[in-house]
Amino acid sequence: MTPQEIAARLPELTGGPHDDATITALAQITAEAVRALNHATFPHAALSEPGTVYRVLGELATAANRLPQLCSQLARWLDEENTAGRLADDHDLPGAMAHVMARLDQNAPRYAALLGGALDDAQQATAGLYRPGEGGEDQ
Repeated sequence: MTPQEIAARLPELTGGPHDDATITALAQITAEAVRALNHATFPHAALSEPGTVYRVLGELATAANRLPQLCSQLARWLDEENTAGRLADDHDLPGAMAHVMARLDQNAPRYAALLGGALDDAQQATAGLYRPGEGGEDQ
């Protein structure tokens, strides 16, 4: 299956069914996709058009802007499970769960939103880029 075919099929997964294995696999796909992008863009690897940079920045901004919801949902699950007494901590540190949940529910979304904003700004800065002499100046 090509990367384009995989990307086209991923939206089908939003409807479920969802379980722990699927959730973990989706996170793994996300991490490996970023790794693959790192390799694909390694000094001039496969980039040939400024429009590609524009589109990649837009997709990355979208991903970053979706992270706050995910982080909040993970924090809410941890909070509910902890409140119900269904979680324990290997380190048995007082307040450890509250610290983890605060970082996940407050810090992670804030930094993800900052990343999303920075990527949005970078995308907008590349919107007018073109290769001179290839007709881009007329667009």
